[in-house]
Amino acid sequence: MEINPFLRENLIISSDDFGISAKANQNILELAESGRLDRVAVLINRHYSTDEISQLSASGVKIDLHLDMQESSPREGLFGRTLAFVLHYLLGGISTVRVGKKWDNQLTKFQTVFKKNPDGINSHLHIHFFPPYFKIALKLAEKNKIAYVRLSRFGLMCPGRYVYFILRFFWKINIGLFKKSSLDSSDYFVSFDWIGDFPKFLEKLSPGKTELIF
Repeated sequence: MEINPFLRENLIISSDDFGISAKANQNILELAESGRLDRVAVLINRHYSTDEISQLSASGVKIDLHLDMQESSPREGLFGRTLAFVLHYLLGGISTVRVGKKWDNQLTKFQTVFKKNPDGINSHLHIHFFPPYFKIALKLAEKNKIAYVRLSRFGLMCPGRYVYFILRFFWKINIGLFKKSSLDSSDYFVSFDWIGDFPKFLEKLSPGKTELIF
């Protein structure tokens, strides 16, 4: 659907997961080149070609680093993934030291592939919202002068999904640390799959910038 130009000014439309598959890359590139996207988040250790990177760079969108845990064989379903993650973290399999090294390597590869810093930082499955990892993402951004981190200044929109309440809980922990930084973010944050009635969502869109994630 076409979005009213006035409302469009209040949206930052982002696509995650560039690199997750050839079909996803093709669709994202079509949207980026048509001017329908503002930001694209790249899984730097996944699948893409040199030509696709050139196309994305030439599209004019903001290109973000989509930090990735790359853990194999995730459990199906959100509850199963959450349980597996908590157990893995408590047992030391995904310690902050290990994650810090992994994400630093991903940033270095992004710089090599794109010949520049990312315009922003976010993560696959929003894993950087987890407070110990949010500190890592924040330090990575500050150290490398990456201005934008996905969090939002005033909170998340469209409650109702299980993932919303997890991320909202983490947001309340992270926002104090974020405010002490010099980094930028949107005013609000919402994932498209949290929205039940999209036209009604647009009618109630808050003033300021809302990052809308696809």
